[in-house]
Amino acid sequence: MRLTAMKRIPAAAYVLAALALTAACGTDTGQGRRSLSVTNVPWEARSVTVDGRTYPAPEGVGMELAPDSVRAGGGKIDGRGGCNGFQGTAAVDKESMRVSGYTVTMEACLDDESTAFQKKFLGTLSGANRLSLSEDGRTLRLTDGADALTFTRGARSR
Repeated sequence: MRLTAMKRIPAAAYVLAALALTAACGTDTGQGRRSLSVTNVPWEARSVTVDGRTYPAPEGVGMELAPDSVRAGGGKIDGRGGCNGFQGTAAVDKESMRVSGYTVTMEACLDDESTAFQKKFLGTLSGANRLSLSEDGRTLRLTDGADALTFTRGARSR
């Protein structure tokens, strides 16, 4: 039986792996960018505020930001705006978020109220440019002037 020698892994590789694991545990990458505090988490919509009026979100409305959304150029965002799913690109940087290039499925809403909510939700999402996270990390708000989306951290269904 022939034994093969194990390749030695340079110490620098261990240091890089340890740094990557340490960064993944925090909420700030040290460059003012939030990572796990807003990404890779299901965010359940609670309400949308448009023109000073707040509308409660129907069950199942929400979004999730991929971990790469904190990198330059952004990453994937997907979710449900009501009757339809959406998918696009989101760039998160400290206290800002910009959604672009999103597509929406073409399922028919069953009533006018659902259609109206979805229009408000997606319009506010695409116009939002300010992101705030509560101290406990459980509430996320996206705002565009007076219009706002409020989310709470959801539980993983998988």
